[in-house]
Amino acid sequence: MRRNIIPSLLALLAIGGAPALQAADPIIDATLPESAILLPAKVLRGNDFKSFFQTLPAEDRAKAELEWTEAQAKAKRGEPRDQSEINGLLAKLLAPNAVETLMAEYEPKLAALNPAELAQNMQMGASFIPMMFSQPTPGQTPEQTKNKQVLGAMVSGIMTDGSIWLPKAGINDAKKLRGAIEHLVAGAKSLGVKNIEELQALPFAEFLGRVGPLVKEAKAAAGVYDVQIDAFLDSIKAVPATAPAAGLAPEDKSMSMTCTIFGKPYTMPVLVTKKDGHWVISPKNGQSFGPMAQIMGGGPGGRGGDEGPDEMPPMK
Repeated sequence: MRRNIIPSLLALLAIGGAPALQAADPIIDATLPESAILLPAKVLRGNDFKSFFQTLPAEDRAKAELEWTEAQAKAKRGEPRDQSEINGLLAKLLAPNAVETLMAEYEPKLAALNPAELAQNMQMGASFIPMMFSQPTPGQTPEQTKNKQVLGAMVSGIMTDGSIWLPKAGINDAKKLRGAIEHLVAGAKSLGVKNIEELQALPFAEFLGRVGPLVKEAKAAAGVYDVQIDAFLDSIKAVPATAPAAGLAPEDKSMSMTCTIFGKPYTMPVLVTKKDGHWVISPKNGQSFGPMAQIMGGGPGGRGGDEGPDEMPPMK
């Protein structure tokens, strides 16, 4: 879809899943700009994709529902779509002997994994990131260049810490592989469909409701390797920036977002904007962060034009 809302939701399968939020959780004031950062984190912490969808502006919700309906109409007309790869994976996950079949396929490949070598490659990549973001991009303001450098330092730090985590994670441990597969199989079965066509045929609201249990199991699979997504979501904080960006539009606000990844705190500037009465991550962030803007995630769209980024970095 053009604004990539559906792929963005599906991409979150790798980082979501948690017990339901308790009543004692602090209430987030949706009238404040920090809600653009805090509210999505809160609803994702509870696997509530329906609530996440409701935090988007009405314009974006309407477009997502329209594009979902249009995709269903194309399927009914028999327009060709190659979804054999996804259906093949679902077939494996939904088979009665799925765990044993997948273990037989992937366990022999564990011997070829070299965690130390992978960690070394990750560390080498981390060393290049700051250099990639040290030079200003044509047309950027000094402030945008500085923001890009902040993000580059953050990514480099995460990759460095990831290179320390990797050898200890047990990525070549057969017992951990089995545990992760068991969670992924349980998640696939929780969808209650036999193939991707059945999933796409659901009403949009029902689709969002079925994503939650799958996300929960996906997070549990990550937890097998000590990737704690709940801790990351719980660590997210947002406050107005002490030095707001210059020349802001009336509907824009400068924020500082803090979070903890691999046990270390990070702070980064985030621009939020008020749209249709909702505070959302501004697509203007991409003007500062350039080719790595997608790492921030959030916002009402995907890549390009007025769209926001839609990917997240590895987290622990």
